[in-house]
Amino acid sequence: MLSDSINVQLEISRLSALIDGLFIHALLRPDVYSPEKVKEVIYYHLETII
Repeated sequence: MLSDSINVQLEISRLSALIDGLFIHALLRPDVYSPEKVKEVIYYHLETII
């Protein structure tokens, strides 16, 4: 569960921006942003808000 101090609406916006950015990077630089790297970054982000 999320901490009570987490602003859920702000986290939704932040996650959306993160995913959008990763998508663009993965399209432009698939050699750097592989599907595995993208998953790693998203999982790491989610772990930091729990």
